[in-house]
Amino acid sequence: MKPIVILGIFNADTTYRADRLPKIGETIYDPAAGTAGFLVAAYNHIRLANSSPGGIQTVEVDGKQQTRGLGDKLSAAQVSALQNRTFFGNDVDPKMVRLQAWLR
Repeated sequence: MKPIVILGIFNADTTYRADRLPKIGETIYDPAAGTAGFLVAAYNHIRLANSSPGGIQTVEVDGKQQTRGLGDKLSAAQVSALQNRTFFGNDVDPKMVRLQAWLR
């Protein structure tokens, strides 16, 4: 059985807690997904952690510099797993659930 990472590995501003970072092959579940910020941050971290130096770039988002990775060191099977079997979330607000589906 794959390990499950539950909401709480990121701080409120979606920066990573050094004691528990998501990894490829883990199932990441957010029981209160809202706008899916936690899931997106986990996805971005996994891609960055699996990028070669040439596959990493710094971009400006909302006036802040962010480092992003292409995930170019991931195999085709790992990319498929990341896109289809890694991220899951729920929310009690039907509007948020529809928004999550639209954002995906």
